[in-house]
Amino acid sequence: MTWQYGPFVIPLALSATVNIAMARTLWHHRKRPGAGALIALLCATSWWALAELVQYGAQELDAKVFWTNMIYFGVVSAPVFWFLFCVAYSGFRRRLRATELAALGIIPVVSLVLLWIDPLDGLMRRNVSLDASGPVAQMVKTYGPWFWVMVGYSYLLMAFGSVLLVRVLRRSGRTVGMQAMLLLAGIVCPWGANVVFLLGGYDWFSFDPTSIAFGVSGMLLAAGMRWGQLFDLMPAARDAAIASMRDGWVVVDTSDRILDLNPAGLQMLGGGDLMGRHLCTLAPQLSPMLRGQMHGHHRDETVVLGTGEDARNFMVEVSELIENSGEPSGSVIILRDLTRHIRAQREREELIIALQDALADVRELGGLLPICASCKKIRDDQGYWTQLERYIAQHSRASFSHGLCPDCFEEMLHAAGLKE
Repeated sequence: MTWQYGPFVIPLALSATVNIAMARTLWHHRKRPGAGALIALLCATSWWALAELVQYGAQELDAKVFWTNMIYFGVVSAPVFWFLFCVAYSGFRRRLRATELAALGIIPVVSLVLLWIDPLDGLMRRNVSLDASGPVAQMVKTYGPWFWVMVGYSYLLMAFGSVLLVRVLRRSGRTVGMQAMLLLAGIVCPWGANVVFLLGGYDWFSFDPTSIAFGVSGMLLAAGMRWGQLFDLMPAARDAAIASMRDGWVVVDTSDRILDLNPAGLQMLGGGDLMGRHLCTLAPQLSPMLRGQMHGHHRDETVVLGTGEDARNFMVEVSELIENSGEPSGSVIILRDLTRHIRAQREREELIIALQDALADVRELGGLLPICASCKKIRDDQGYWTQLERYIAQHSRASFSHGLCPDCFEEMLHAAGLKE
């Protein structure tokens, strides 16, 4: 194969190098949501740039056709990996089922099969020829109908993934928002380059510049790793943490309409479709806190939600959301269920009172008691002799009922002469 150096060799080599270096850097993050798909995307675009480099310098038609076919392994897989990354990174879905992954690969696999079965005059390309008039030979072709099906499918996947990132950008804080912006810019660069090329880019390029634009994407990804804490703080992780909270988490706008809430908050507010509904209508007890009757950016109070047996005690914390302009944009409400804690505390207090009452009823006689051996009187602390039953009654809760034992009864009868 004859190969010719051209001005685009260095940019293509740099693009492949940058992307493979970023894939290696991301390897230790591979267990994070979306990291595996992003590593695969970088490897695919790196292969795309390397194959494009060889195709660009090849001077024979057969060699150019072969390496163009090799390029398409990266072309058809890159949009799929981008889509999978965005789905996992945004928290839209943790992972896809095997059947869903197989469905995503149908059009890419069909495209590759059609490309290799009839590479010169088929559904992917037609009228292939070699233009050697310039310093570097160029393959001239007409795209077939299936090529546009593949392009439309690829653009659809990239668009859907970008929409997911826009959602992340709109609802996230500054750090995660920066990540989303850098990732969006990273896909816009090659996407725009590809659109320009397909709409007549042969006037400016002798090859598809999309692979070079992916090198710019790799640099933006490096910026995301350096300054945006990419994969250190992820929206998917943030959503998972909020979803697993035992406390209720509710976000409302300045009109008290619910914008977001976690499963615990949904259960505490009664369930159902609560998005867009007014929180003060669902829980009027929260109205004083949300309508500013308690001053300050952070407020907390204990309230009771529900009635009767369904009544529950909550510690409610309200924090205002402040825009960059300094104006409030809504509030975050944390509902912490204190019902069990308050019930246990009440039961503990009741038990303490009951024990105190029981102890108050118990008066114990102890120590050495001076008692008369004849009349059985007891000498008290003041030196007075007191009847046994009176002394015990004074020093305890015991009381006496008098009667006669059998021996005393017999003795009384003898004393009265009623019995010999």
